[in-house]
Amino acid sequence: GGRCNLKGPAVDEMGRSLEPDCLDNNPGTWHLAIVNQIGIFDRSFVMDATYDYQVWNQPVYGYEYSYYNVQTKKESKSIEDAKVQINQGLPNEYNDERKNVRTPQTKSLVGINMRVTYAMENSPTMAEHQETTFSSVNFQYDLELDSQNNIIGGEWYSDNHPDFLWVADKMAFPKTYGDNSQGHLDLNNISSEAKKAAVENARHELPSGAIVRELFNSSK
Repeated sequence: GGRCNLKGPAVDEMGRSLEPDCLDNNPGTWHLAIVNQIGIFDRSFVMDATYDYQVWNQPVYGYEYSYYNVQTKKESKSIEDAKVQINQGLPNEYNDERKNVRTPQTKSLVGINMRVTYAMENSPTMAEHQETTFSSVNFQYDLELDSQNNIIGGEWYSDNHPDFLWVADKMAFPKTYGDNSQGHLDLNNISSEAKKAAVENARHELPSGAIVRELFNSSK
């Protein structure tokens, strides 16, 4: 998704942002990401939970969703019951107000009501065994399906939606005050630069990230 840097970005008559980066990640991409990452691979990811200039990076914990018919607004547990055919010249076909922004290969639409649960930030503390706090948000959108029922796009209906999604690199390690060291740190011959960084961290009651990394490596 794009990084939206506007407060209250302007929208058109359909409620779509006029700023491309504020359209956020496409609902089709979002749906595939959360269903695969959480539902299939059992791996979390991070979402910016606000759509505008604010950035709130929250680890996604879980989700649940139901289908609904975008024409009748009726919810259903069956995707077939919720699907609405478009672009096929059928009698009484759904008059889609967003037809001009649809993926050209779209043959049908299905509405999604999704409730997403994510981990919340805690206040800084030295206490052990801190409880994880959670919050939930509701997203409403539709999915664009091709003739083989593949997800090829979608449109947001809720005002709020995740701005962008990301995962941490496998080797990523959080940096702390003064921790600008790169590569291997020799614990038997710690450089003056590393010592200065450790002192700076100590002033903030934090361990040295570089030393912690080497202790982990040494304990393997």
